[in-house]
Amino acid sequence: MNNPSPLPKLISLAVSQALAAHTPNVSPQPGFLAKLGLSLVATLVAALCVIAALACTMAALWCFLLPHIGPVGAPLIVAAVLLLIAIITLVALRPHQAKAAPPAALPVDALVDEALVVFKKNKTAWLLGAVLAGLASGL
Repeated sequence: MNNPSPLPKLISLAVSQALAAHTPNVSPQPGFLAKLGLSLVATLVAALCVIAALACTMAALWCFLLPHIGPVGAPLIVAAVLLLIAIITLVALRPHQAKAAPPAALPVDALVDEALVVFKKNKTAWLLGAVLAGLASGL
């Protein structure tokens, strides 16, 4: 009674379709990886400089506020400024709510049929399917 589970077949079908939908059919140009590496290093150095500048600014604000509002108020004001910067950043970088339609070449019927076979044989797959459906819906 050694029946192979259809779950690996379902997973491999889903992964192959996802890769086929998101893999471009063009090869990268020569030197692409070198330019990508350099831009990554430059971005990391710039981010580090911005973080250091923000830290210096917050330290200067703390030192300026310390004689005016005391040792309790100065860190509270600095924390409020950092929280405000974080909220503004999160609002500015919030992803768009529009969701793209799935590619038309995706064989949804085959995936659904294979998933039903797996779900009938394995109750744990029901729970995993519910978790994945919740993650896919974005809730």
